[in-house]
Amino acid sequence: MLNHQFLMSIISVLLSDFRLSNNVALFLSQWVRRGRVTCPLVVEELSVVSTKAPPSQRVLLKVGSSLASLLRFWTVGRLDLTESGLPAQSLLSLLLHDAPLTVR
Repeated sequence: MLNHQFLMSIISVLLSDFRLSNNVALFLSQWVRRGRVTCPLVVEELSVVSTKAPPSQRVLLKVGSSLASLLRFWTVGRLDLTESGLPAQSLLSLLLHDAPLTVR
């Protein structure tokens, strides 16, 4: 019988659109950093939306950092931040991402 970790490491996921809330982006980046999510993810457009209650500036900066971490593991063509509420300071790490990426 094949190991679940082995299967997840060889399966690549391709999504055309993936929409995350700020909280889910924080959660997923922790999982990816800890190696709990090992399958490659390819997303044509990743959208990040703000949660219902306006998050603090500190939380939004963490979300920007988390997105930068996710982009190191995932292949994303377009990053839509129009509904994210991210401050300008958090955009710098996203703009310095070395893979081809369109930020909206």
